[in-house]
Amino acid sequence: MYRDQFSKAVRVFLLTFVLLYCILIATLANNHRQSAIVSFNPRLTTSDDLLNILYKQTGLSSIGELAEVKYLTTAEAKLLADGDSFLNYATVWRILLPVFGIYPYPDECYNIPQYPYTTALTENYANARVTAILCGLTTEDQCPDALMTLEDLRKLVSKLELGEVVLPAPKCDSKYILDIENVAKIAGEPAWNVDTYRGRNSFISSYELIPTEWLTDFEACDWKIEFQLPENYESINPTSNGTVMGVTYYEFKTIYICNTSARITLHEFTHFAASRVGWTAEFLDDVFKDEASTMQMTLGDYSQQNSSEYLADFVAYWLLYPETRSTLRIITPQSAVLAEELTEGYLKLRAAR
Repeated sequence: MYRDQFSKAVRVFLLTFVLLYCILIATLANNHRQSAIVSFNPRLTTSDDLLNILYKQTGLSSIGELAEVKYLTTAEAKLLADGDSFLNYATVWRILLPVFGIYPYPDECYNIPQYPYTTALTENYANARVTAILCGLTTEDQCPDALMTLEDLRKLVSKLELGEVVLPAPKCDSKYILDIENVAKIAGEPAWNVDTYRGRNSFISSYELIPTEWLTDFEACDWKIEFQLPENYESINPTSNGTVMGVTYYEFKTIYICNTSARITLHEFTHFAASRVGWTAEFLDDVFKDEASTMQMTLGDYSQQNSSEYLADFVAYWLLYPETRSTLRIITPQSAVLAEELTEGYLKLRAAR
């Protein structure tokens, strides 16, 4: 009986020991896991982190000032206004590169594929990603939508501060690009700045889509392209409210472009071409009344302002998306005829004036 009681006490002791040992092991494992989580979740970049760099580099002191000089878009300004916002890699690249004098070209100019495991980046952010890759600031396998770590932000800024980052310019045989770059090269000055690189990108993206006859006539008539609005534009057009992306000044024989979208350049060149063939607002009014509303969802509200703006938007869309032309011929037959005549029969229209 004594032996049985002893054996039972030993079994209880052993079971208690094993239970305590298991609790100890589980506690240690949990502590290790928590430590690992901390070590693999480094501090992320916040909007305040980026703003401190922007203020130091530009000498500006507010988000409003950064937006006014076009370092920030309206959406980016709202994002940075929340000091606790975490920022992804694409956003940081898009904002920081121009601040350090690196002005991305259109991503389609380079043979770098999109990042495959996320939704396609919008225009400016795709351009910034490709530029960061070309400049050795990131790699193709870096997810642009991932939140940037503070360590990576510091590494990025450190490289940019060295001033040795060079973006290879894509080939563009347009005199309107080459003239600016050649003059800047001779003067030893940057060819582009935060105001002009957007318009440059719009022109480069659209250049091969502009009908050759338009470009030839444009040059023969001594028209010019400026890649930013004139300094006194707001006083000339006080109702613009800072929303203008491009404008055609017939008096000055100049097209001004200040937005990255290829559509803007095509829109303004359509104004030029229509004026050269004598297509007045009155001539276009019937087509505008009959078909403009059909295209409102596709072209946007600006196309509904008047017949001239409708034509410019319609032809820009016609040139940008040739795969839609068969559909446009069905739903907007009169507009399609005008687009076809202006883009393919320009010389005949000019001769008929």
